[in-house]
Amino acid sequence: MSNEAALGMTNDIATRLARHQPRKLPWRRQCRRAAVSIILDACGDGASPAALMISRAERHGDPWSGHMAFPGGTVDRSDRHVYATALRELHEEVGIEAGVLRYLGRLSDVITRPHRGWGMLAVTPFVFALEREVPLLPNHEVGQTLWIPLRWLADEEQRSILRWKLKGRDLQLPCYHYQDKCIWGLSLAMLDELLEVLWQCRFANRSSRWQLRSAFLWWLRQLWPRPAANRAPLRDHSVHRDIPRSGSDSR
Repeated sequence: MSNEAALGMTNDIATRLARHQPRKLPWRRQCRRAAVSIILDACGDGASPAALMISRAERHGDPWSGHMAFPGGTVDRSDRHVYATALRELHEEVGIEAGVLRYLGRLSDVITRPHRGWGMLAVTPFVFALEREVPLLPNHEVGQTLWIPLRWLADEEQRSILRWKLKGRDLQLPCYHYQDKCIWGLSLAMLDELLEVLWQCRFANRSSRWQLRSAFLWWLRQLWPRPAANRAPLRDHSVHRDIPRSGSDSR
């Protein structure tokens, strides 16, 4: 793709994301916080941008090891805000620096359960465009990096079903099988929203419906009283100082 075509496509994505109104959870600052970066590359040979995904390295005791995800992680005490978290984790995990990125917008907060501890984890996805080709430098947390064409993801024929067993229940969840990898869960919910923003894609088996319903039911279970000795204190992981140029998008 020529530089002019890549710039035009990037500008179009930025315009669509600027018009989008992502859901911002009103109680997200009372949750643990995390952020991910969705990196789009329109500089390659493809006819559409590709999104960078990683497979997490296989680690004993990690329930998400080997799973497909976007670069990201939880807020660190040194992070000024979740936007800074996204950039820090991106650099740590795949070696991409902020100087080669153009900020395009953000998507809706999604809720999950943290790997350890009590409470809920609010994850904020930020979307960036890669402005020039750079080598990827995966760290020990990353097993593999993949660039996945968005037009391939937009093809409903590529959707599949993941059969998952949860506490004795057999669930059928939407997914993609790309090469030998399975994309599902929170990452798929983020992709579903991005594809809807860009090309009005609305799949019959949207992951976000399952994710939101599961999060709500899980939240109701957390309201059930537990012995005080077993309940971890609620921590406020929000940061309010030095908000970057993107303003409220960083919160």
